[in-house]
Amino acid sequence: MTAVERPASGPAARGVALAFTAAVLGLAGPAAAQRKERAPKDDFGITLEPKVRLSCQLLAKSKTPDPKALELKYDEGLVVYEYKVLQALQGSAPGPKVRVTHWAVRRKLIQPVTGRKVGDTFILCLVPWAEVQPKLKDVCISETLPVGDLPMFHDVGQQVLLPVDERGRWNYAVDIGGRLKPLIVLRNQLKLVVVGDCQAWFANNTEQYYGQENKRTPVALGVWQEREGLQIWKPFVEDYLVHLPKLEWVVLMWNPRYVNATWTYGAKAAAFLRSGGYQYDKQRAAEVFKPVAGPPLTTEQVLANPLIGGQWRRSPYNEIRGVKFGRSARGEALSVQRKFGTYRFDPANWALLESIARTLAQRKVKLLVVMEAVHPETAHLKVKDKSGVDEAGYKDQVARLKAMENKYPGLFFCYDFNNGGDNGLADEDFGNIDHPTQTGAVKITRAIEAYRLKIEQELRGTAKR
Repeated sequence: MTAVERPASGPAARGVALAFTAAVLGLAGPAAAQRKERAPKDDFGITLEPKVRLSCQLLAKSKTPDPKALELKYDEGLVVYEYKVLQALQGSAPGPKVRVTHWAVRRKLIQPVTGRKVGDTFILCLVPWAEVQPKLKDVCISETLPVGDLPMFHDVGQQVLLPVDERGRWNYAVDIGGRLKPLIVLRNQLKLVVVGDCQAWFANNTEQYYGQENKRTPVALGVWQEREGLQIWKPFVEDYLVHLPKLEWVVLMWNPRYVNATWTYGAKAAAFLRSGGYQYDKQRAAEVFKPVAGPPLTTEQVLANPLIGGQWRRSPYNEIRGVKFGRSARGEALSVQRKFGTYRFDPANWALLESIARTLAQRKVKLLVVMEAVHPETAHLKVKDKSGVDEAGYKDQVARLKAMENKYPGLFFCYDFNNGGDNGLADEDFGNIDHPTQTGAVKITRAIEAYRLKIEQELRGTAKR
């Protein structure tokens, strides 16, 4: 009997990155800097410090997951290999054989570990799988070995290979890095930037903003970071968007889990802030964002640009396109109802939004916060998203966002497109509970742009009066 490819399962990760949040909010004092430096972590928040080091011989390999099949499972995939334990170099040998998860795919790039040959020996730096499973619960894992009851570990010593254009100066450690080159090249002409997580990436066709102007000379761009929230958007606004001279709008695709205390991502933001690419941009901001003379680049000139032309052909405006309907997500919407009662509002994360709004308002840049679309099956259910935000929590968040409109008149706007799931979208507009298909993305973006244009018209009318 052979297992099939399956998503990793387990309880939601529970450790909140309090030290990181404090640092983002400027709350960490001198005492924090004097503490012993912690072991480094990867961008899933896994501490890269082994509990056991083993000399092992590779016995069997699971099938390498196909990056194309990961389209709705983000850009990464794990694979399970089986090893014979030859010697324990640190800690105790857990048994004669072990099974180990390795990264087989990162950023849709097949990793060198998949080329290992059965019979070869390796030194493995491992932690028990149970310790990391909650942090990897949404990652595809290929385990096609015969079913067996062996000790399970995760490889924390693996050297992950990044795409060529994300190494060196352009190494931002996480997915957002691949979306920053177009931002820097187009810095002088961008009028609108959409930011958000993976759900926002699937929900936007950024080309539709600003009509024909944007098609002729790109003035709108999407910047996305999977599995991350406001922890990454605060420094992004402060260290990138504030340098864009013609920026008029920021569209923040709002996921209710951003302020759900039981949703504990934040490690990708920490990895981004540590990265060489971010440090380069921050330390050389005057050089990186130096104004460029001349008219805005046309689409043809962007396609011919040696730095971003190839990327623009694959992902124009940093979009994902062509996602098709596979099967109904109604069952998934029903399954998340088991999380009812787990939602807790997080004031520290809300403070990050307040800071973002304040920074943009000081520059007279308008901020439009859009409630991200979730499958319409949730319209009549208690739980509104897969993080466990319930109906009362959802309504409370919308009320708080609407109150921000009064705090920053003419500069902050809330568009509750999702409307608690009653968003006017159909089953076929979703690939899963919260990742729209191409048809859904077109409908959503057109609605956002119509709302933005309505605001512009109202603001012009107010100015005339």
